[in-house]
Amino acid sequence: GPPADIGVMQGEIMQLITRFNLDDRIRGRLSEVMTRRQATFHEDMRTLREILDTARNPPGLLSVKLGEMENGTFVARGAPLMAGGGGGGLGSKE
Repeated sequence: GPPADIGVMQGEIMQLITRFNLDDRIRGRLSEVMTRRQATFHEDMRTLREILDTARNPPGLLSVKLGEMENGTFVARGAPLMAGGGGGGLGSKE
């Protein structure tokens, strides 16, 4: 879809924080990482919700996933996987 609006993004981030009772430290990191991911924001957030719903320790798992986002290895569910890499696609750094 189209890139997410900042206001919408903040609202969705807050919902995730409330839903999984996340602390301030991870909250700041979540906001910081997700605001850089406007193009894939909705897919990323949906994936995080699905993953955290099944997690025994949501904050710990979220921390791992944010690390993956930072180093470009995170894969959103339902995102088209690029066959054989190539093209700009999901992992490309701006």
